[in-house]
Amino acid sequence: MKIKNLGVAIALVALLSLEVRARAADLFFTNAIGGDFLSSLNWSPNVVPGAADNANFTNPIFPTITWSASRTNNNAIIDGTSGGFQALIGANFWRVTNSFVLDKVRGGPARCST
Repeated sequence: MKIKNLGVAIALVALLSLEVRARAADLFFTNAIGGDFLSSLNWSPNVVPGAADNANFTNPIFPTITWSASRTNNNAIIDGTSGGFQALIGANFWRVTNSFVLDKVRGGPARCST
């Protein structure tokens, strides 16, 4: 009988120790001329992407985006017809923990410059 109870206890501990992960939201930077990455007014739907979220940039022109503080995101997807944006991060950091995708829609050459 004690072995059966031990098995139930182990199963319960395993179940309780599972990490509940929030599903990543796809958020889109909407300010065509740029602005602060951390301003919810620059995002659709008016939420700044968090660590589990995907930050999407589909701007038609080449905006300047600033970081007023550090931020971590799950993925960064840069698919603007302009080819990207200028990032002014300063002393802050922008950590992308999974993928940094450039020009996914057009399949064109990916370029990064500093």
